[in-house]
Amino acid sequence: MKIKAPLTGVLVPLHQVNDEVFSQKMVGDGIAIDPASQILLSPVDGVVSFIHPCKHAISIRPIEQPDVEILIHIGIDTVQMKGLGFKSFVKDGDTVHSGQKLIEFDLNEIIQKAKSPHTLILITNIVEGSENYSLELAPSTAGFVHALSDDLFTVLQKSQRVDSAPAHSSEVFKKSMTCRITSGVHARPASLISKISLKNFDGAVEIIKDSKTSNAKSLTSIMSLSISYNDQIQVVAYGAQAQKIVTEIETVLTQSQPEQTLDLSQGPVFSGITVSPGDNFGKTYVFKKNDLRVSESQATGFNPEAETVRIKHSVAQAKISIEKMISQLTPLDSEKSSIYQAHLELLNDPEILNLALNQVKLNSSAEYSWQLAIDQTMKILKSLKNEMLAERSHDVNDIGQKVLRHLMNKDISETSKLALSGPTLLIARNLVPSDMSLLDSKVIKGLILVEGGASSHVAIIARSMGIPSITAVNESVLLIKDQTPAVLMAKKGIFNVAPTAAEIEQVKKLNIEGEKENFINMAQAKESAVTLDGHKIDVFANIGNISECEQALQNGAEGVGLLRSEFLFLDRTTAPSEAEQTQQYQKIIASFNQGSKKDVIIRTLDVGGDKPLSYLKLPHEENPFLGVRGLRLSLKYPDIFRSQIKSLLQVKPLSSLKIMFPMVTSLNEIFAAKKIVQDEAHKLNVTLPQMGIMIEVPSAALLADVLAPHVDFFSIGSNDLTQYTLAIDRGHKDLASAADGLHPSVLQLIKITCDAAKKHKKMVGVCGGIAGDLQAVPLLIGLGVNELSVSVPAIAQIKSVIRKLNFLECEKLALETLKLSDAVSVRKLVDQVLLERV
Repeated sequence: MKIKAPLTGVLVPLHQVNDEVFSQKMVGDGIAIDPASQILLSPVDGVVSFIHPCKHAISIRPIEQPDVEILIHIGIDTVQMKGLGFKSFVKDGDTVHSGQKLIEFDLNEIIQKAKSPHTLILITNIVEGSENYSLELAPSTAGFVHALSDDLFTVLQKSQRVDSAPAHSSEVFKKSMTCRITSGVHARPASLISKISLKNFDGAVEIIKDSKTSNAKSLTSIMSLSISYNDQIQVVAYGAQAQKIVTEIETVLTQSQPEQTLDLSQGPVFSGITVSPGDNFGKTYVFKKNDLRVSESQATGFNPEAETVRIKHSVAQAKISIEKMISQLTPLDSEKSSIYQAHLELLNDPEILNLALNQVKLNSSAEYSWQLAIDQTMKILKSLKNEMLAERSHDVNDIGQKVLRHLMNKDISETSKLALSGPTLLIARNLVPSDMSLLDSKVIKGLILVEGGASSHVAIIARSMGIPSITAVNESVLLIKDQTPAVLMAKKGIFNVAPTAAEIEQVKKLNIEGEKENFINMAQAKESAVTLDGHKIDVFANIGNISECEQALQNGAEGVGLLRSEFLFLDRTTAPSEAEQTQQYQKIIASFNQGSKKDVIIRTLDVGGDKPLSYLKLPHEENPFLGVRGLRLSLKYPDIFRSQIKSLLQVKPLSSLKIMFPMVTSLNEIFAAKKIVQDEAHKLNVTLPQMGIMIEVPSAALLADVLAPHVDFFSIGSNDLTQYTLAIDRGHKDLASAADGLHPSVLQLIKITCDAAKKHKKMVGVCGGIAGDLQAVPLLIGLGVNELSVSVPAIAQIKSVIRKLNFLECEKLALETLKLSDAVSVRKLVDQVLLERV
C-alpha cells in the first residue's frame, strides 16, 4: 500500500527529528516533512480513527488495509499550543478520500511557539515488539515532495497480523491512578505506554477513563481517550505479567518529570490575562500540590454505620476550621469572608453529602465515598461549560480536600504549607482559596496561573491582598526552574523570566512609586472624581454581598453600580423568602445611606442554563449562553420574579433604590418587566423606583435609541457585550486573551449607547470589567459614559486616574480609536497619547 505526501515540503529522515520518541521510532516508522504548505491533506482513502482535541495530530485507517494505523503529527511539542493556530475539517469516524483537506495550520505560529514544525507521517504498527509490517521508502524521498503528487513510502505486510489485544486471561491485575503528566497523554507518553503493553504477549492491556475503554497496545486508541492532567483512570492487564505491566504504565502516567525545564532561549516572555494589576520582581517558585487521593481498595469491605459517622464528623470538623478562619479575619477582609462563607454553604449542600452517604451504603470507606461524591460533583459543574461554574468546581475540590484531610488525619501543613523566603513570584497550574490562605503577601509578590478566570474566587482574593496576578498563561511556564529571577508586569499581562538588569530596576522603581501612589489615592478616596477641565464622573462599586459594603465606602464608593442579587439565590436548596430578601437588601441600602443618600442599583436575578439553581429544574440547553437566562428566565418564572420585586419595593429609603434588568434584548421585554414592577408597586402603594437595563448584547446597543425613552438609565455590561460581539467565550482557555473590551467593534456599540442616552437625557454607566481597566477609562469618558462601577479594591485608583484626565482630550482620543482595527492598536494609541497618566 502506497502512502502519498500529505504536505508539500522538504523531507527529513526520522533520525534527524529533534525528539527521541520519534527519532528512535518509539511511536512508529515513517518519515518527516519540513512543511512549505499549511494544509494537511489525506494521504489515502480511509477512516479517521482519532483526532487530538488540540488538532495537531490525526490518525487514519486506510480502506485498502484497515488494520494499519497512519499517524500524522504536525510539529514537535505542538500539544503545548492547545489548538491555537489549528483548524480541523474532519472528526472521529469520518470517511475521507485521498487529497481531502484534514487540518489547516498556521506555520508561523508553530515556528514561533513550538519546538519544530517537522511533521511526522508514521505507521504506528511498525514499532519494537511488532513484526507484522515493514516500510519501504519511495525512491523520490531524497529531497522535496509535493502534496499528493509524490509517494512517501510503501507499507508491506510481512505476516498475518497477530491480534494486538488477545483474549482476557484468568489472571488479572487492575489499579486506579491519577495522570500527572502536565500536557496530558499525547504522542510521547502514549508511545511509551503502548510499547510497555506490547510486552504483555499473553494478555490484553486496557486503560479505562470514565466509561470508555482503550486498547493500551494501540497508540491511537490510547490517545483517543484524551487523558488530561489530573484525570482519574484505571489500568487493567491480563496474564502472568499483569502486575508488572500495570506498574510500569503507572510510572509513565504519574511521573512528575522534574528533570524537564524550559529552554529560555526559545522565548523568555509569557503573556496572560490580568487578574490583579501591579508590577513586581522576585525569584520563581513553581507550586506543585498533589491532591489527596484514595485507592480502589477502599471501595468495599467497610462498615456502613461506622463510615457514616466518620463522614459526618469530618464534615463538621471542616466547618469548624472554616469558621475559625472567618473569625480571624478583619473587617477589611470582606472578600475572603464571603468566599469562606460560600465554602460553608457547599459543605451544607445535601446533594454532595447524600452522594457520599449512598456510596457508604455499598460498604465503601468514608474516604472513598467522599472522594467519589466530590469527583462526580466537579464533573457535573465542568460539563456545564460556564466560566463561573467551572471556577466553582475548584471550590468544590477545595472543600473536598478539607474533609479528606480530616478523614485521613492529615494536617494542612503536611500537604501544602509553603516555606518561602525573599520576594517570590509563585507559578501554579491553579490555586484554590485554601492555598491563598497560606500565602504571605510580604513574601509572595506575584501569581502566575495557567488555569482560572479573572472572576474566580482566587482572583478576588488576590486583588484584595494586593498581589499582582495573571492567568491563562501557557502551561510551559510550569517548567521554569525554581529561583529563576523574573519580572511580572501584571497590568500588561507580561511575565518575563529573563529580564535585563535595567528591566529589574525599572520594575523595582515602579513598585515603590505604586506604593506611594496607593497611599495618596486612599487619602483622597472620598473626594469626587473630576477631570482637569471640570467634568465629573461618578465612581460606584460592584458588590456581591453585604460584607463588601464597608470596604467600598472606605475606598470612596459614591454608590452601588451593580449589586448582584444572585448571592441570595445560589448555593441553597430552596428559593429565599420575600422577608429574607428584603432584610438583605435593606442592610445594603442602609449602609450606603448613612448621612447622605447614595444610589444603589440592584440587578434582578441573573441566572439561567449556564448558572442554574438547584431548586429550579431548568431544561438542558445546547447553548445556555444563548438560551433562557437573565430577564428571559425571570419572565418565564414570574413567581420568583414577583417575589424579588416585592422584596425590593419594601426597602427604605425607596428613593435610593434603582432596579436594573439583565440581558435585555427587546422593547417587549422591558414592557413586560416594568408591568410587573408597576403592579407590585400599586399593591404596596409605593412610588415607582427608577428602572434601567443592562446593555450587554449587541441588539440592545443597536436599539439603544429605541429603548432609551422607556427606561431611566443604561448600564453597559462590557464582559458579556464583548463576548457576544466577538463570538469569544471570555472563559475560554485559549481565546480569552482575545476577548478584549477595547476592540473597536465593542467601542462602537458603547458609543451608540452613549449617544442615545445623551439624546434622551438618560444616565449611562459601565459595570463590566473595562470600567476598572486603566487604559479603558479615558475612552469610556470620551465616549460619553457618566458613571463607572468597579470592583471594591479599584475604586480609589480609578478616581485618581480620572482626576488626571482632560475630558475634551479623552473625547478626541475615543473618536480616533473607533478608526482602528483591533484592541492591540487601541491600547497602543492610548499609551502613546496619555503616556504615564493611565
